[in-house]
Amino acid sequence: APILHHHKTKFKFNALTMWAIEKDHISDVADYLVQFQHISHVYERATYPEWPYTLYGMLHAESMEDIEVLVRQILAKTGDVAYKVVFTTNEWKKTSPDLGYLLRKTVDL
Repeated sequence: APILHHHKTKFKFNALTMWAIEKDHISDVADYLVQFQHISHVYERATYPEWPYTLYGMLHAESMEDIEVLVRQILAKTGDVAYKVVFTTNEWKKTSPDLGYLLRKTVDL
């Protein structure tokens, strides 16, 4: 799987966004998010009473202001929903998954 080495590009600001999207609208909002060239990952995850966020997207931009603009664009689509934006401060590991390992039916231990 390819990896965008965003730190080698003009995209110096990265943020994980978390959105509390109603179950009936997750697919529509996810389809909207994947169209952004500045979003590299879009995930749906389980929710909990104290953690309502169902949809996640990783944003990459040239400035913090550009990420704020992207968030406002997404809010225009989602409406008034709970969300969080967490900016990356340090990157510790970023590698491609071992596809051979993932595709094997059994694992030798």
